[in-house]
Amino acid sequence: MPKAQVLLEMITKSVEDIQKTGNFEAHADLFELVKQMRPEDFPPSVSLAGAQWLILRNSIQQLKTKPALRAKFTMTSKEDMEIAWRLLQVNTQQPEENRAIDILKVDVAQRLSSPERLFGIV
Repeated sequence: MPKAQVLLEMITKSVEDIQKTGNFEAHADLFELVKQMRPEDFPPSVSLAGAQWLILRNSIQQLKTKPALRAKFTMTSKEDMEIAWRLLQVNTQQPEENRAIDILKVDVAQRLSSPERLFGIV
């Protein structure tokens, strides 16, 4: 696993590339790294960036998925959003990070159709 700053730079460059090209397939290696991330091993900013990257990847995949393949996508999407939820389980003293984490938790809870998470029970 790369060090925090290297991983953050990889995520940032990947987001820029995905936003320009819409091609997330070229970032499979980063996807494997993000899936393995544990929030306790990184500063909150890196865990937050990893969760944001997964949400972006998921959104683009959803837009590109043909209706006939949506059921399969839903299962993959759920796994990705479970990882994003795990990455958002961080504590930070930065108000901006806390706001971003709260907003992303709402987004992920909705994608998971999880009222428990949405209302803070989990």
